[in-house]
Amino acid sequence: MKWVGVDLHIHTILSPCGDWDMSPKKIVERAKEVGLSVMGITDHLMVENFPAVSYWGKRLGILVIPGMEIQTKEEVHVLALFKDYELAYNFQKKNLELSA
Repeated sequence: MKWVGVDLHIHTILSPCGDWDMSPKKIVERAKEVGLSVMGITDHLMVENFPAVSYWGKRLGILVIPGMEIQTKEEVHVLALFKDYELAYNFQKKNLELSA
């Protein structure tokens, strides 16, 4: 059986906890260094960096899954993973409409 490195909870510079070392290219390069084959980009309530991370993922042979970290009223953090960017972006837009 082949080992597959997976991390479904990765933030980019767009999350409040982000910094310049978390740019899309740097994240994918680091994922490659540690042997990841699959990664989920799960910024806080946004998905805008998915296309850039996915671009670098394709170049370096890593599958990138669009996702989002959501915080409930009870302050529980939940990861949402989506089958494609369009679905994730529409979810984000709907969430922004509801919170306005």
